[in-house]
Amino acid sequence: MRRSYGVHYFLGSRGSRHFNLTAKTGPLYVDLCRSWLSRARSVPLSLWVLSLVPEDILHSITDLVRSLSHQWREISLGAGVSLSIFPNEGTYPCLERVSLGSFPPPAHAPMLSFRNAPRLCSVYFPRWTSRIELPWKQITKFDSGDIDIEDCLEVLHHLSNLVEVHVRIPIFDSFVPPADTILLPQLQSLTLGAPYHHEEDHGPAAQTMPIALLACLKTPALKTLAFGTTLCNTSVCDMAPVPIILDILLDCLKATPTVVDLRLQITLHIPNLNPLLVKITGQSDFLPKLETLYIALWGEPPIVDMSLLLTALLWRLCDHNQFFKLIRSHPVYPVLEALAEDFYLGDRTSEDATSSV
Repeated sequence: MRRSYGVHYFLGSRGSRHFNLTAKTGPLYVDLCRSWLSRARSVPLSLWVLSLVPEDILHSITDLVRSLSHQWREISLGAGVSLSIFPNEGTYPCLERVSLGSFPPPAHAPMLSFRNAPRLCSVYFPRWTSRIELPWKQITKFDSGDIDIEDCLEVLHHLSNLVEVHVRIPIFDSFVPPADTILLPQLQSLTLGAPYHHEEDHGPAAQTMPIALLACLKTPALKTLAFGTTLCNTSVCDMAPVPIILDILLDCLKATPTVVDLRLQITLHIPNLNPLLVKITGQSDFLPKLETLYIALWGEPPIVDMSLLLTALLWRLCDHNQFFKLIRSHPVYPVLEALAEDFYLGDRTSEDATSSV
């Protein structure tokens, strides 16, 4: 079992639930936070700072947390927590993960620099800006809820050791692709998000965004590909759909033959899923390593041949005999068997020579 050394604290949230913070009790709460943190001594700290306390108390907590920046292992800030919590030209010898809830510094503010964070590997920014400095070669996980396509490509060019990336590109129009393909030799997981706009706002340019980005990348180790903006960290179901048409989707999947886990949250630009199922079923060179497929579509239900769907599932099973009994017991199985003219499930016998899966 892996041990995790450090101390974890929630500041500015849980206290507000247990105490009625007033002008008198507020300082007592800050003293309580100071007492808790002092127990950590020199142990690395994982801190979640939220803003559900009066402003003057939040300022005091911010000052307290800033004074301990040399012990931060993880720092996560809620919306409304000032970025002044980061010391100017700070040094973070223990820092491994950063998650911001506030937008990056405005033009008149100092640069937000993590250059002196020798262990930093995971970052989340609600909106990316060039006013943030990172130790590029160290970062293995990059997450941004709002980034322009040009900035995205520039960031990926610098982050050559990425393993996992989540980006949402809210506006996509024509752009000049880089002269050379960006090689990400260690990238294993790519989540590509779309605008939070209504369906009518998704024009032809937005529908080409996924393939335009993938065409700029070389990802020989990619295993997980997800189209859709992650809205929480618990489930792929909580994602905003990506506008895309079938031909472009197929081009994207042809360009990622190493994918094992495919998650698609897409819009009603694809009314018929059967061509995709045919590709999955009949071509061994189309996503040859695929093991998991998740599809969610917005809008009217798409056309899906259920017999073709089961056939696609069986085509992908390495040892499918163990699944036959389970599938046959499903209520939909006799319906499929009665409706489909060319449907067969199980080991073939001489009597079934004319049937096909």
